[in-house]
Amino acid sequence: MRRIKDLTGQQFGKLTVIRYSHIDSTGRAVWECHCECGKSVNVKSVNLVRGFTESCGCGRAENLVGKNFGRLTVVERSENGRTSGGRSIVKYLCRCSCGNYVTVRANHLRSGNTKSCGCLNKESTAKRSTTHGLSHERLYNIWQSMKQRCYNSKTEFYMYYGGKGVCVCDEWMSNFESFYNWAIANGYSDSKSIDRIDVNGNYEPLNCRWATSAEQALNRTDNHILEFDKKALTLTEWERETGIHRYTIYSRLKRGWSVERALTEPIHK
Repeated sequence: MRRIKDLTGQQFGKLTVIRYSHIDSTGRAVWECHCECGKSVNVKSVNLVRGFTESCGCGRAENLVGKNFGRLTVVERSENGRTSGGRSIVKYLCRCSCGNYVTVRANHLRSGNTKSCGCLNKESTAKRSTTHGLSHERLYNIWQSMKQRCYNSKTEFYMYYGGKGVCVCDEWMSNFESFYNWAIANGYSDSKSIDRIDVNGNYEPLNCRWATSAEQALNRTDNHILEFDKKALTLTEWERETGIHRYTIYSRLKRGWSVERALTEPIHK
């Protein structure tokens, strides 16, 4: 006689195996099971293990085909899945209102944990991302660039930021929403960029402001950088680059010139 695998205590759908019952006429092991509805029923081990029987029969009344759950309409029963512990999982093929098809666990449909093929979450994220139009996209790029300058040693500006010990505060480092909310509440506009008040300090709420490029330049001492045309140089280095004296550049910025004009307009003799 072949060895029978003990299923006692295991759960299959609504059924919990109570004890071994007998061997039927086909040589299959039969188990006494207790259903969630309160009834007891004898079930062949093959029907339990393969997911053919998951209740005493009461579960058949809960056929979800044709029902709607959020954006999902149940189309048909799918092949059962398995948990890591071997428990049978009832699944249904569903059609989402967006047109996609997805297979969902029955209990996730009933509980409301799954309401779409995933498009609902994507739309919610997109909606949050466009609440303030393109400013959100620009702020996200600023946030990413800020972190790259401080932590990615392969970026061209790292030596002026992370290379000098400049960091991003914990509040902003992994939470774009926190950075975004601070920006909107503290003078952000598309014409301004983030600026550290103390040029030797970190990126954090109390040390940052939104400023024009000229305002930022005036906040930098000669050992700090001025960014233009994909270059980041000190005023002394810009003097060598342009032939315009660093004090002339500084004076132009102080009078309200843009960084581009201050670095490119020839000196009139």
